[in-house]
Amino acid sequence: MKLREASPVDFGFIRSIARKPEHALHVTDEDDAALRTYHTSSDCRLLICETGENHPAGFALFCDIHARSRTVELRRLALDTVGLGRGGDFLNLLMGSGFDRLGAGRLWLETGDTNPARAAGLCARQVHAGRTLADARSLCAAGSQL
Repeated sequence: MKLREASPVDFGFIRSIARKPEHALHVTDEDDAALRTYHTSSDCRLLICETGENHPAGFALFCDIHARSRTVELRRLALDTVGLGRGGDFLNLLMGSGFDRLGAGRLWLETGDTNPARAAGLCARQVHAGRTLADARSLCAAGSQL
C-alpha cells in the first residue's frame, strides 16, 4: 500500500466509496465542490491509497495540518472494500504520513459508537494522549481494547 495526493480525477472514486451501503453510516458523501475545496486547501491533504500497480483502494482526508497546536485531524478514511484485512495496514500508513510527512505532533480521529472500525479511533486517541507512533502502531496491530 502507498499514498498519493488525490486529483480531481479521483473524486468519482472517492464518492463511489462513500455511496457503498457498508459505508453509508460512517463516510460522508461530499459533492465535487467540497472535495475540490479540500483538494485546493493548503490546510488539508486529500490522499488516495493504492495497492499493487497503482490500483486505488481507498482515500483519506487530513485537515488542520497547519494548526498551531500541531494536532492534525484525520477527518475521513475509508477503503473501497471492507473485510480484506487491510484496515490495520491502512491506518499504520496514515499514521506514518500524519507524523512523518505532515509533521503532526498529534493525530485526531473521532469515530461514532456505531462504527465497527472504532478500534482505529481508540488507537488514534492513544496517539493523541501522547503515546509514540511505535506504541500506537503496536496497539493497532494487537487490536487493543483500551
